[in-house]
This record gives sequence, structure tokens and C-alpha cells, in this order.
Amino acid sequence: MNARLQALQDILIKGLIPLADMTGKVGESLDSGASMPTKETLWEALSNSLLLVAAANHSLNICRRDLFKTDLDDSYKTLCNNNHRIGSELFGDDLAERLKTVTESNKTANSSPDLSRLALISIKMDNIESCVHLMKPGCFMASIDLSDAYFSVPVDTSHQKYLKFLWKRKLYQFTCLAQGLARAPRLFNKLLKPVYAYLRLKGHVSSGYLNGSFLEGDTSEACSSNVQDTLTLLGDLGFCPNLDKSVVQRTQVLEHLGFILNSLDISVSITDRNFEHHYHIRVLSDNTTTVSYLRNMRESHSIPCNDIARDIWLWCKNRDIWITPAHIPGVENIEADSASRVFNDRTEWKLDQQVFSDIFSLFGEPDLDLFASRLNHQFTRYVSWIPDPNAVGIDAFTLDWGVQYNYVFPPFSLIPQVLQKVEEYQAEIIMVAPHWPTQSWFPKLTRFLVQSPVLLPNRPNIVHLPFDPGKEHPLGAKLLLMARHLSGKVSATKTFQRGLKSSFYILGGKEPRSSQRCQSFQLVDLTNMQQNADHYKFIIRDIVKQSAPGKKQPELILPAFPADCRVCVYSVLSEYIKRTAPLRGVESRLLIGFVKPYQVVSRDNISRWIKNVMIKSGIDVKVLKPHSTRAASTSKANVCQVSIDVILKAAPWKGDCTFRKFYNKPIDDNVSCFGQAVLGSSAAV
Repeated sequence: MNARLQALQDILIKGLIPLADMTGKVGESLDSGASMPTKETLWEALSNSLLLVAAANHSLNICRRDLFKTDLDDSYKTLCNNNHRIGSELFGDDLAERLKTVTESNKTANSSPDLSRLALISIKMDNIESCVHLMKPGCFMASIDLSDAYFSVPVDTSHQKYLKFLWKRKLYQFTCLAQGLARAPRLFNKLLKPVYAYLRLKGHVSSGYLNGSFLEGDTSEACSSNVQDTLTLLGDLGFCPNLDKSVVQRTQVLEHLGFILNSLDISVSITDRNFEHHYHIRVLSDNTTTVSYLRNMRESHSIPCNDIARDIWLWCKNRDIWITPAHIPGVENIEADSASRVFNDRTEWKLDQQVFSDIFSLFGEPDLDLFASRLNHQFTRYVSWIPDPNAVGIDAFTLDWGVQYNYVFPPFSLIPQVLQKVEEYQAEIIMVAPHWPTQSWFPKLTRFLVQSPVLLPNRPNIVHLPFDPGKEHPLGAKLLLMARHLSGKVSATKTFQRGLKSSFYILGGKEPRSSQRCQSFQLVDLTNMQQNADHYKFIIRDIVKQSAPGKKQPELILPAFPADCRVCVYSVLSEYIKRTAPLRGVESRLLIGFVKPYQVVSRDNISRWIKNVMIKSGIDVKVLKPHSTRAASTSKANVCQVSIDVILKAAPWKGDCTFRKFYNKPIDDNVSCFGQAVLGSSAAV
């Protein structure tokens, strides 16, 4: 600051010298009668003096700004920027506008979360490896690319303030999902998970990576159906498929995510576009032999090593890649060797012994435990993933799975490889895995079923660490495990599928297993609920359409259906009551809304839910209305020879004339329970 003041002082003195000189000459001429300075001389001296004084004044204002800067808050120090011109005000004539902009920016910064404190999240998404696992010999493939995918996702108005940015003195904010936001890929991936889950429940095989989708079908027709259903669903949800980039015509050679997938010879290659530039790669290895062979491009001591080095350099040459080998001491090669140097016994989860025995009683006892260790093996013959003197083998993927009946409880990340192994060796296994319909491997898993899957109890410590039984699995109550009997033999899976019973009820729907009116469902109250081992019973105490003096109030009975857990309303209702408990507060009615304030739903809402389920299951609602479900269920029960008394009680109707006249409909196609008869039917309406 002292140097700046000295420079300012020099400018000021230089500006005063011409003024003092002219003042002296004018005074002398007045006293002695000497001639006055000419106009030109006077003008030149005064203008030079004025310019120098003005420059000194400007420098003085800059110094004043800098002195103010030390007293200002850090967020307002930008007002002292010397790029802004000094006007009638020290900080410029546009001070008010700039002050408003800075204030708004500070409000946004203060209300925004401190992103520096947020821990980095490992995002697990499908990638090209997921697509390779889904590809089968001779299968047909397609891909769908979304146009402006992020821009299709609106951001809530209350959160848009966190996406503000300043550009050329103007404040902007995103109203949709922002490109470049660190968490945007994870958010978009989670947004599309229900979409792929719905398609996979319909049997379609697909994998999604951000705005790109990989679709697969064993046959040309299956792939076309997959493409059509995916395009329709994405369009209904408001996404815009980019047909120019998409490959909607089924093919057996597909370019996807920068790779070429070929199902004819089961190969994966990199596209030529990835090699348009020269690359220089440094290869670090703690193996001196590797470094020597790569550095010299050849050696004569070992023919196999020489061949490998030659193949590596030829591969690099064809792609304009140059590699520089270098040695790294083994003690410093921490990242590459960490997996083999550190043993994490917190991954040795073991299934509950009683549950394990129950699975064997259903599916038979296997010969070998393929994914185990000395800590969690279930029986003496097991395969370990690390050297183990008691194991019969090391690394299950190196063995032939087709020679024996195996038990598999793999790490969840290895499920795609397990399914590939089952298909390759036509193996027969018992597999314990999560029930995750959102995963890309889920449709493939269901195709290998040869028996109905079994849902394992959802209770704490169903899996535990043998050396720490009290330790809970990281997924906790979210871990929903199922035991499945799988086979890679097509004949076995076809035999099982032909024996399956069908139903007109869509999987995952909300329609209860009773022939009641929407009014009755809307009045169901938890205070009037009785839970038994095999059914729920609700007594409707409110006045309904069929209420009359001396007449018993209707009862709603929802039976369990253990033959197929996918359509078991008993287990679904148990889970629904559990999940809605924190939301309902003092509300005791069973069905509540799924948005705040979680109030009781109306009869119209229930009717709309049923209608939506019917539409999704392919039923023409112009012909069959939501009320038609009563006729369909009671008619089917009648075909199954259910007693007319049971049907009248389930409806409920006073006499059989109502059923015969209005509700008994023809069915396309010895049970005493109404719900069991409807669910276990093999014909459709």
C-alpha cells in the first residue's frame, strides 16, 4: 500500500507542476507588465495538469476501495473488483444491482448443502458386462436411446434453488435434472429401475445404462415384442426415444456403448471409433519378467512368454497404442494386491441352519456347496474361493457343474456369472438369492425354474456370521431371499412351465382375493381384523349396501396361497400393513393414499386401481369393467365346483338367483375355499 501511495503522490506532483508554472507566469505579467502566455501554451499546460490530477484521483479511489475490502465480508469482496468503473459512487453507478445479485447468490450458497462434506457414493449400474452376461448364442438384440433423458426429469420447485449458477452477471437455475451433477447418474438410474422391473416381470430381458437400453430375445418374435413393449412404456412415461440412434430392428450383431456384440460367435469387440486417436499407456507391474518382455518386445528364454508379448504389441500396433512398461515394488503395489493381501471375514454370511434344512426337504439334498469357506460351509463337501485344505476344490467357476447336484448361495454380484454357468453346463442347482425384479438377471433366473420358488422368512439373522451371530446383514429387513430349484436343461424347464397353473389376476396387482364391492374394501378397518396362520379376516361393521335389520354384517376373508407366493395376498397384505404403519398415524382404515397426508382412499380410487390393473393385464375395460371382477371370480369358483353356499357367502348375496341371473358368466375352461379355487384355476375368463 505504501508503494502505491508513493506512486499516487508522484502523479499528483507532476500534475501540479504545470499548474504552478502557469500561475507564476500569469502573476509575473500582472506585476511587471510582461506578456501573457499564449492561449496554446496555457491550454496545453492546464490540460496536462488536469489529466494528471484526474489519474491521481482515480488511483486514490482504487486505494480507498482496497481499504474498504479488508473490512467487508468475504462474500461481498467481489464488489471491490477493479474491473468495475468508478462513477459518481465509489463502487460504481450500478452498485444497487450488483449488491442484489451478490445477496441472492449468498442466499443460495447458504441454503445449499455443503457438498464437500458429502461422502462419495459408489454407484452400481448396469454396463457392457451386464449386456454380455445376457447375450445367448444366436439370440436377437436391439437398443433404445432416449433423447434429452435428463431434461425429461423435472426438479421440484423447492429444490431448484440448489441448482443455481451465475453466468455473465445473470443468475440461472435448472428446472430439470442437471448434466454434470455428480449424483445425477444415480438418480436417473434409480428412476428407471421400476420401469425395467415392470418389463422384466413380463419376461423381457433388458439392461439399462443411463439413457441407453439393451434388449434381448431368444427368438426374433421375442425381441420384437420386447422392443414394442419398451417403446410403449417409455412413451407413456413421457420419455422421448431417439429413433435415429436406436436400433429397433432386431439384429444379431449390435453396436452398443462403444462395443460390438455378436451373438453368432459370442464375441465382443471395440468399435473402430475408439481408436481414432493415438494412446500412450504406462503399464506398472511388480513382476520383473513381465516388464522385461514388454520393454524388449521379445525374449528368447521362454517361447510362451515371447508369444504373449508379441500378441500384446501387435494388438497395440493395430490400434495405435504405445505402452511403456515400468517396474513397481511389490510393497507399493497396494491397490492391485489388496484383495489377495487382506482377508475380509465380514463377507462370510451363512444361512440359518433350520431354514437350510427346510429347503433341502423341499428340493432334495445337494452333493456340493459351491460357494463356501471353512467359516460358513453347510456340509463337509464344499468349494472355497481361497486355498483351503478342507475344501474339495478352489474357485467354483473352474469346475464342471453338470456332473452333480449343487447348492449355491453366491455373492450377489456373481449371480449373472452363476446363471451363465448353469446354462453352459446344463447344471441343476439349489440357489438362494434375493428377490430383486429390478436386476437385469431376474428374467433369466425365472426361466431356469423347475419348481415353484420358496420365499424365505423375512426376519433378523436369517443370515449371520458364524463367528458373530448377533451381527445383522447390511441390507437388514430389506433383504428378501428366495430359494429356487434351477436347471439349465430346456426339457426340465419346459416340463415345469407346462404344469403351471394360470390365473386372470396380474402379478403384483392390488385387487383382494374376495368377491366384495369396492365399498366393502374402502371400509376395511384394522381394528376389526383377525390374523390367523393361513388367512386374514375382516368384519365390516359399517352400514353397506346389503346391510339389513337382523342380518349379519359381511366378512372379508383373505386366504394365504402358499402354492405361489407371487399371488399370495396374505404375504402382500402383511408387508403392506408393516410398511404403512409409520404413515397412517391414528388412521385405522386399511387402504390409505400413497402421497401426503396419507388419508383414507375413496371407493372411486379403489375402482380406478382395479381398472389400471385390468388395463396392464391386457383386459379390454370397454367390455369388462372393474365391477366385472365379481362375476369373473364367482363364475370361476362355480366351475371349480365350489359350493354355492360358499360363493353366496363370499359375494355376499342373499340367494342364488342373483348369482345365476346377473353374475354367472361362461368360463373358457374340488376346492372348498373360494380364494383357493380362484387362484388355483388353470383357465381364464
